[in-house]
Amino acid sequence: MFHHVRRYFPGRETWLAILTFVLIAASVTALWRESERGEKERIRIETEVTAGQVRLRLEAWIDTRVAIIQYLGNTYSFGHEKSSQAFRDEAIPFLGMYPGFQALNWIDSDWVIRIIVPEEGNEPALNKDLHVHPEAGVPLALAKAIETGQASRSPAIQLLQGGRGFAVYQPVHDTENRLVGFLNGVFRIDTLVNACLSESDLRDRFRFDFLQADGQPIYEHHTEAHPHDWPYQAMIPVRVVDRPWTLQIAPSPEFLEESLTAVDEITLVTGLVLATIIAWLLRIFLFRNKRLGEREAEYRTLVECLPAITYTATLDAASTTLYVSPQVENLLGFSQLDYRNKPGIWCEQLHPEDRERVLQELAHVQSSGTPAALEYRMITADGGVVWLRDEAAIVCDLAGKPIHIQGVMVDITERKRAEEALRFTQFAVDHTLDSAFWMRKDGQFIYVNQAAIRSLGYTQAQLLSMTIHDIVPDSSRDSWSSSWHELRQRGQLAFESIYRTKEGVTFPVMITANLVEFEGEEYNCAFARDISDRKRAEEERLNLERQVQHAQKLESLGVLAGGIAHDFNNILMAILGNASLALLDLSPASPVCGSLTEIETAAKRAAELCKQMLAYSGKGRFVVAALNVNGVVEETIHLLEVSISKKAILRYNLNDKLPAIEADATQMRQIIMNLVINASEAIGEKSGIISIATGAMVCDSAYLSETYLDDGLAEGVYVYMEVADTGRGMDKETQARIFDPFFTTKFTGRGLGMAAVLGIVRGHKGAIKVYSELGKGTTIKVLFPAVERAADLSNEELPEADGWTGSGTILIVDDEETIRTLSRRGLERMGFDVLAASDGREGLDVFSNHCDEIVVVLLDLTMPHMGGEETFRELRRIKKDVCVVLSSGYNEEEIAQSFAGKGLAGFIQKPYHMGQLKATLKRVLGGLSENQ
Repeated sequence: MFHHVRRYFPGRETWLAILTFVLIAASVTALWRESERGEKERIRIETEVTAGQVRLRLEAWIDTRVAIIQYLGNTYSFGHEKSSQAFRDEAIPFLGMYPGFQALNWIDSDWVIRIIVPEEGNEPALNKDLHVHPEAGVPLALAKAIETGQASRSPAIQLLQGGRGFAVYQPVHDTENRLVGFLNGVFRIDTLVNACLSESDLRDRFRFDFLQADGQPIYEHHTEAHPHDWPYQAMIPVRVVDRPWTLQIAPSPEFLEESLTAVDEITLVTGLVLATIIAWLLRIFLFRNKRLGEREAEYRTLVECLPAITYTATLDAASTTLYVSPQVENLLGFSQLDYRNKPGIWCEQLHPEDRERVLQELAHVQSSGTPAALEYRMITADGGVVWLRDEAAIVCDLAGKPIHIQGVMVDITERKRAEEALRFTQFAVDHTLDSAFWMRKDGQFIYVNQAAIRSLGYTQAQLLSMTIHDIVPDSSRDSWSSSWHELRQRGQLAFESIYRTKEGVTFPVMITANLVEFEGEEYNCAFARDISDRKRAEEERLNLERQVQHAQKLESLGVLAGGIAHDFNNILMAILGNASLALLDLSPASPVCGSLTEIETAAKRAAELCKQMLAYSGKGRFVVAALNVNGVVEETIHLLEVSISKKAILRYNLNDKLPAIEADATQMRQIIMNLVINASEAIGEKSGIISIATGAMVCDSAYLSETYLDDGLAEGVYVYMEVADTGRGMDKETQARIFDPFFTTKFTGRGLGMAAVLGIVRGHKGAIKVYSELGKGTTIKVLFPAVERAADLSNEELPEADGWTGSGTILIVDDEETIRTLSRRGLERMGFDVLAASDGREGLDVFSNHCDEIVVVLLDLTMPHMGGEETFRELRRIKKDVCVVLSSGYNEEEIAQSFAGKGLAGFIQKPYHMGQLKATLKRVLGGLSENQ
């Protein structure tokens, strides 16, 4: 039974043979399937790597050209008034250096294309209004650019020039963030992609398309219909400005056919029969060797697609190049053969200024074995200069012995230019006179320039640890939050503020704040200018304007006061003259004499008021002489002591060695009395001290400019008289008005005293300095220019010529009838014959008829029809030696300036009484007796 069973089941040898065959067959089959799977995996990986490289290259190409558009946009944001030719001159070099552009356009803010570079071939687009572009994506892209303030891309459109393409719009704003137009780059898609992906190897091995977001192809490099079931295809997004494309890529049928060679089934069967084990071992060897080749090919493809030069060189002095990637021709202009066949070419092309440094650094790399990154310049084949970053490392054998050097050189020329521009900008900002600050939203400083460090006195580290609240005294969190909100709304603010230095000193600044957005964060870029000098100049200008206005007010009021005093003097002349004549006619025992005396006294008081009005007008110096101020003060001591409050104490500090001044003693006494009485009233019922001091000082223009009545006073020695009190003082408002006529802090009816003081000082070419503080007293310093001649010992008026009489005829020329009548009566009492005329013309007629008998002409200065000055000239023409005595309400010095050197015999001030007239005539006529 068992014997029959064994006949149908082979024995051990057969089972071993079958088992061996099965094992070998299974092994060979498994190896064949694994080889096929590995090949497919390699193709898939290579496809994905190639897709990534294509994406990176296209994105880099487009980013570079968008950067050019943004660069031109930034240029025009500060100078959009540039001409069309200037735009073309800037754009044309970029079109030559960076292929792929169809055109570079300038679009006005009204969306009309105004400039196209180049115009040739793009004429259909010139002056086109993009509001009505046939492609709806164009207005949408423009609107998006305005909304975001960034570059925006249109979808694939039918270009106005013809063909398919897309456009990039970069909005351009001026310095006030107003839209002025767009920089527009137009790209023809086929031209751009073909220029970017020009390698024939890539096009032979792969077929690829670019799709829009809706899946529609916008670029196809193959000619056959587009299949949706490409084997091993990869689809990845490609960033094109702000709208992505999709890259669809797959190996070409030819490449697949070369890669996936069918395994010969006959060879497989033969191998299974004849050399199962040998084939299995060989298969393993070939599989491994193939994988190694694939990896090397992948590495080479990756290296040669990188935008950098990879190299391997010997360690000897010649640095012979063992390998250099093809990019060397694009970057340096030399071929791979040049580098392999010319030892030392790399060293020869090093920039002379960098050669020694680079060779020293490479020697250190070789000696230390550590990698290094070097940056240096190379001379290109056409003589240009490029910057390279060389990351080099030493390669050793299994024993650790250095055998050669490998590295990667990357073109960093653009980065170096950007760094140079950044350094220049940094230098310019650091050396500007205005302080610059970068602040975060919370006011924390993140950058300050050197001007800020100098102006505030802090170090840079100290300022970077501070906030805006540390340097602005009146800053608060709420005010900063409000200012930041306003800055976000307006984009820029300009305002004045106050800064405080490290030493606590404050100064005014003019701040220009700008909102800046960077990488999603908001910052305040502020520039602050110290306006201390401008503020000081404005204050000086305002002070000067106030002084000019004050002087004009005083001048106007002075003219008014002088005119009133002149007319009032004529009235007082009649009162005083008639009163004095009446007293001469009456017996001293008459009861009317008392009333007439009172009238004369009242008239004299009114005359004193006229003198004050003339003093205010600056025309009140009557008897001018060289005076010693100390003598005037000493003469008034007794009067001062009885005039002040009983609780006030007078103290004197008089400088013994004072130069003289030219002044009227009576008016100097009036100044002293007014100042001392005001000081006494400021002390009031409390006890206090009034100090009177005199001295001399040298005054420069700066000191005089801070005084009242700075009418261009000359620098030099000034004698001063200073009255100080310990009274209640004045605030600034009161100080500003103390010299206004009729302004008073006392009862109504006062207030002309200080105005008269100001007029007297003004008439003497002096100045007044006031120091006062509320609750701490007042000091008033009056300054007069010093003179070199000695002071007069006496300043008394001429005595009246009592008992003197004259003879001859006197002509009275005056427009006031009362004065003519009064003067006639007085002169006839003195023994003169009198002729009268009511104005200058009548006076000339009378003088022409009686010139031989007239001994004196009493001439009024101010008359209608013909004034005194013109009448005097005509009298001199009739009779050259005519004796003229001028009468006026103005002072003698004012008259003397107009009649200097013209032969005026005398002057008498109105109002005058008969005794003064008699004394003047006696002096003029040389003391003639009545018998003569």
